[in-house]
Formats: sequence, C-alpha cells, structure tokens
Amino acid sequence: MVTLRNGMYYDVLTHRVFKRRPSSDSPCLNRPIHRSSVRDRTFSLDSGRARRVVLILTERCNLACSYCYAGQGAYGKGSLNRIPDRQIDSILEYLEETFPNGIENLQFFGGEPLLETRAIRSICERAPHCVSIRESARSVVTNGTVLSEGILEVLSIYHIAVTISLDGSAEFHDLYRVFKRGGRGSFSVVTKNVARLASAGVPVAIQLTVSPAMVQAHARGQFDVEDFSDLLDNIGVRYVHLSPVIDVLGGEFSFSEQQLEQLDAFQAQMIAALHARGLMNNAVVEAHRFLTKRECNPGYCGAGLDELTVDINGDLYPCFMFINKPEFRIGTINKGVTNTALITQLETNRKAHSEICERCAIVDSCKACVGASVLENGTVSRPSTTMCRFLNNNYFLGVNELIESIRHE
Repeated sequence: MVTLRNGMYYDVLTHRVFKRRPSSDSPCLNRPIHRSSVRDRTFSLDSGRARRVVLILTERCNLACSYCYAGQGAYGKGSLNRIPDRQIDSILEYLEETFPNGIENLQFFGGEPLLETRAIRSICERAPHCVSIRESARSVVTNGTVLSEGILEVLSIYHIAVTISLDGSAEFHDLYRVFKRGGRGSFSVVTKNVARLASAGVPVAIQLTVSPAMVQAHARGQFDVEDFSDLLDNIGVRYVHLSPVIDVLGGEFSFSEQQLEQLDAFQAQMIAALHARGLMNNAVVEAHRFLTKRECNPGYCGAGLDELTVDINGDLYPCFMFINKPEFRIGTINKGVTNTALITQLETNRKAHSEICERCAIVDSCKACVGASVLENGTVSRPSTTMCRFLNNNYFLGVNELIESIRHE
C-alpha cells in the first residue's frame, strides 16, 4: 500500500485508489487491474510490424555535451559520417522487406539530425510510396540549435514532431550543453528556437535531463521549478519528458544517496508545477496510459522487441544507446537479424526473473530502459538503481496529479 501525496492510498496489487486506508469493504475510485502478459515477441523477421524505428542520419554534432552517452554524437567512432543517398535507398528497402505491416513511429536521430535535413526531406518524400513508413508518425530528437527557414519548412510540411533537449535554466543547461566551437552555452539559442517552432505550429516537446548538480541547487533554493515551468509555458512547450542522467555507479554524473533523496523532492515539485500550468509530462501521461489501458507489462522497454535502431552504416541495434557496442549489434540491413542470442536474451529478460523487480511497487506498469541498465551496470538484466527510483516516483506522482485533476473538475 502506497500513500499518495494527497493522502489517498494506492493498492499496488490491484492498482486501486482509496480515499481512506482500505478495509475489506472499502469503496475505491477505480476498477482493479489484474496482471496479464501483454508483451510477446513483437519484433522479428516474421512479425512485419514495429512500434518504433530510429534512423541515425549523421554522426556530426555541433555541441560537446559533457554527459553525452553518444560521445558527442560520434558514438566513440574515429570518423564523423553523414548518410549518403544510396544508404537511404538501402535502409528503406530493408524496412519495406522487414515491416510490410507498418512502423508506428519513425524517429530521426544523430548526432544532430537537423544537420541532415536533406536526408529527412528525402525520406519523407518517398514515404507515400513505402508501405512500411507511409502511415508512420514522424519525429526528430535535436539539440535545438539548428533551425533555418528550410528546416522549419520540412518540419511543417511533413508534420514532424520535435523533441528538444533543454536541461533546466541557463545556469545548468549551459553548464553541460556547450558548442564545440568556442565552448559557449546553447540555452539562449535553444529557447529562441523552441519559441519559433511553437509559433509556426510545430509540436515541441522538451527532454529535461536532470543532473545531480541541478537537484543539489534545487535543494539549496538556487533552482526555482516555478520560474522554469513559467519559461517553458511562455515559449510554447506543451510536453516535458523528465529523465535523470545515467552514469556508471561511482561515475562523475552518478547520483549519491543524498542526491537521490534530493531528486525525489525535485521530481515532486517539478511535476506539480508543470501540471498546474497545463503542461503534460511523462509522469502523468504514462500513469494515465497504464490505468486506462489496464495492461500489465512483464518485461522492460521494447528495445530489440518492438523497437529497432538503424545506424548510419546499416548496422542494426536494439536501441540507439548501444551503437558502436559490438556485443549489442543484432545484425545489418543486408543480412537482417543474425544475433539471435541477444534477441533471445532481450525476450527472456523478464521482471519475474529479477529479485529487484519482483518486490517493486510498480512492477506491473514499469517499462524500465535497458539502455540505462547497461550504462549503469553493464548488463541488460540488472535494472539501473537511479532509473528505478526515478520511475517509481514518477508513477505515483503521476497518479497523484491525475486524481487531483479529477477532484477539481
């Protein structure tokens, strides 16, 4: 039984919410949810459908973000490559052969993908003739520093949703996200471009990566979540995805126990501030999705199952966080999936096999990131302690905000 911040009670076994501590006959606010297996093998050569495919368009990036797992865009490679037209042809041929039943979400990624707008345009122009991506929702993940009239035109014409990295106020964003040339911070450029995109009607979401320094400053009263939420509202942001920095245990950007406690308080205040302004966030959205879909998840995220990443040279990975890690390459666009051992490992990586997950309050709803598991622990089978704590807080904070919305209607 979990006590929510509003004083209500959440039964983690049936996912029912009670106004008072429940007894056997206590009325609840929602129907129970029973465990059921909902994620079988949905990505395979025979499935014909994917939930998400990520295309790496370039390994070039104009920023030098200090906690970038991608090695400032190049993923640790010695050269900075951009996707040639002939490779676009080959990738689309592979997608057509592998996913004749369609790809729900097609995401453009990098490096900095908006440095390769001509590739985005080329793919979108061909989409009506490609069964696999004809109906796909399209999105791009960008650092938000590159925006010309031509780029804005492509994003608008082809209905591409934009996710931009904005890591707090100027002080904290500019602490880590700096230009390679000159080393100056990127905050002012990013916020101007967010406002410009929003004014043009392009959907803009913010990826807010929370650092230990940020939560420490918040604990000292030096980071105001209300002011930051006002800023996001004023520049046209309508969705915020919060996530912590993940580093190897004991690494430069890993959270100490004290910082994790500070992270708890930061999450609570940030989510409440966003919700009060009508800004959607992943805590509320994911809690709502679970409680309305009423389906329990026996596994983790969809990496290698219903999600696939295609590297710039045609290598296939379960997730973009694994690029240039040979042990996590699952195949190539020429030969298809060949690393069946890794696919089997991902398929059988179930919470029921983990003592950590078995006793977790959000075991049914959680879709923990296996990329974070590998970054922190070096294996897909041991969840990241930092991410686990963050997701646990996010879920119950999201439920709390949902209930408060209902109470005030």
